Amino acid sequence: MNLQQEADKIRQRYYRRVAKDKSPFYSAVNGSAAISFIEKYFHITQLLYKFFGYDFTEKFYLEVGCGTGTNLLLLLMLGIPADHLAGNDIFAPSLQTARIRLPEAVRLEYNNFLDIKYVPESCDCIFLSTVLSSILDKEFQKQMMQKCYALLKPNGYLLIYDFVFDNPRNPDVKGISLPFLRQTEKWRQSAFKRVTLAPPIARRLSKFPLLINILTCMKFLNTHIIGFLQK
Repeated sequence: MNLQQEADKIRQRYYRRVAKDKSPFYSAVNGSAAISFIEKYFHITQLLYKFFGYDFTEKFYLEVGCGTGTNLLLLLMLGIPADHLAGNDIFAPSLQTARIRLPEAVRLEYNNFLDIKYVPESCDCIFLSTVLSSILDKEFQKQMMQKCYALLKPNGYLLIYDFVFDNPRNPDVKGISLPFLRQTEKWRQSAFKRVTLAPPIARRLSKFPLLINILTCMKFLNTHIIGFLQK
C-alpha cells in the first residue's frame, strides 16, 4: 500500500466513525469522559511547564491531527497567543469545526500532514493526540515521526497522548508501541507514563468519580500513555 492509499483509507475510517458513533461516550457531559479530559489536560499543562517553564506561552506549537480544535483551545486558555498555534487535519469536517471555534490567527491546514509544507525546525512543540493509533500503515507512521523530528527546533519536544492496546471491537485503530516511538529518530530523551482508566470501565463507574480517580492512580487498568520525545 502506498502512502496516498493509506491517507485515503484514514479519511474513510473517520467517515465511518462519524456515521456510526452517535453515543455520548466522548462528550464532556459524560462523567467518565469529563474526568479523562481533565486528567489529560492536567498532564499536558505539567509537561509544558516542565519543558519550558513560565516561558511556555512564548513558544510555537503545531498539533498534527487537531480534529475539531479542542486541544488548541486548551493552549489558548493557557495563555498561548493564537499566532503561535497551528494545526492540521486530514478529515475536512473536523477541520471546518475547528475553523469556526478558533481565532483566525491560528493557522489551520487541511491535508495529509506528509503533504503540507512547513518550515523545518520551526516548532518548539508538536502534539500528537490519538493520531498514530489511527494510522494502520507502519511506513506512514514512520514518515510522520520523521517529519515531526525535522520540524522541531533543536531541543524541541514531541508531545504524545495515545493508547497502547488494540481494541478488538474497533479494527480501525491499533495501539502504539513505545519502542517504535523511541527508535524512529535519535531522540535525546523520552519519558512516558500510563494514564486514563480503560474507557469501558470508566463508563461503568461514571457516577463514582472518586473511584475512577483512585483506579487511575493505580495505573494497572490504564490504557493510554502521555509523554514526550525530545529532539
